[in-house]
Amino acid sequence: MASIVSMTLVLAGLAGLMWWFRRLAARGPIPGRHIQVLETVALGPGKCLHLVRLGDRGLLLACGPQRCELICELETVPQAGPAAGTGWIEIFRQRLGRI
Repeated sequence: MASIVSMTLVLAGLAGLMWWFRRLAARGPIPGRHIQVLETVALGPGKCLHLVRLGDRGLLLACGPQRCELICELETVPQAGPAAGTGWIEIFRQRLGRI
């Protein structure tokens, strides 16, 4: 009986922590921070693309299990997330067309 109560308390504590972390994440970037991950897209197991804002610069990074590489630096970076037709994917495609 005591182990069931203990397990219930642990699970309730974990649920509370998850709720608190999600609430913190919903607030957006912390003022004074210079690096912000705007978007992440999973490409497969252990592989993903990250759109990162570093000050006023946008960086597209490809990350795998062993390392991360800079794909390109973007001229424009969305402020609150990609809008229809102006997302980072479209910007990236435009950049590829110029190369």
